[in-house]
Amino acid sequence: MLLYFLGSSVTYGSATNGRSFVEELAAQTSWECVKEAVSGTTLAVRDGDNNSSYVARLKNFDKDRRPAKLVVQLSTNDATQNVPLGKLSDSEAYDVKTIIGAIEFIICYAR
Repeated sequence: MLLYFLGSSVTYGSATNGRSFVEELAAQTSWECVKEAVSGTTLAVRDGDNNSSYVARLKNFDKDRRPAKLVVQLSTNDATQNVPLGKLSDSEAYDVKTIIGAIEFIICYAR
């Protein structure tokens, strides 16, 4: 089973030299776990973020492969970096510079 993991410091394993629950799951199961995680990053796109947001890094996963699950670590970094909450969109024109817009985009992209 293939699983994709998208996140920041917890998913990365910043307190354990880059080994997180993702590697533990892979080691204890027969799952193939692919991790895309960077400490300190936000769900939302921020000015000058150099493609480090979750929205940008989601596109690093191989779209030709179909994971059984996408696990997304919702980040507290958005709140501590004063990213606006935003509001639900009436269309697929998601405001990825807000927390809600970024989450909507990730859900839609994953589908």
